[in-house]
Amino acid sequence: MKKGHITLEGKKKIVFSSPHAVEQTRNGTIKFSEPDTGVLAMELNKLGYPCIIKTQNLNDDANFDLECDYKKDLIAFIKNNQIKAVVDLHELSNKREQDICIGTGGNDNKNLIGNSELVEEIASIFNKEFNNVTVNVPFMASGDGTISCYISKRQNIPCLQIEMNSKIFMQNLKTVDEMVGLLDKVANVMESCNEKDITGRE
Repeated sequence: MKKGHITLEGKKKIVFSSPHAVEQTRNGTIKFSEPDTGVLAMELNKLGYPCIIKTQNLNDDANFDLECDYKKDLIAFIKNNQIKAVVDLHELSNKREQDICIGTGGNDNKNLIGNSELVEEIASIFNKEFNNVTVNVPFMASGDGTISCYISKRQNIPCLQIEMNSKIFMQNLKTVDEMVGLLDKVANVMESCNEKDITGRE
């Protein structure tokens, strides 16, 4: 059976996810791919970060469908490798005004599992490089099927969604290496999250 995604192992304890690296199908409608997220995930893997990347559209949307092989395999990897956090990568339309949108699950930052203090520190990483950085606007990553919400709820680990405006890549505002460097800093912040009891994970 085709999986439609690959999992790349790494020694570090933060997983980078790219569920929209290829086209996806949501409610019967084909949605544009976000290919730069897959490129970034591959480069982050070279730094030792484990990654899961969508490679084929199987008429699904791993960041919308409540149940899918992508999420099942991600949970299995988290359990088997004592993963501490997940960072889910996405691209904003170049028509959006935001350069970066950080999704934490809403004003209560529910996807961070009690680590709300990290929001300001993570935002500051991007604020040093971009003019328009928002939190939960326009996307909160609060839907039950989003990677961040689904995984944080079931695995009791902090999860973060990062939306990057596609103009960053289309207009070469930042190189891939520069974006990888910023995401590496985000992962280091996530690494500092409070230790959670992982023995009760589903």
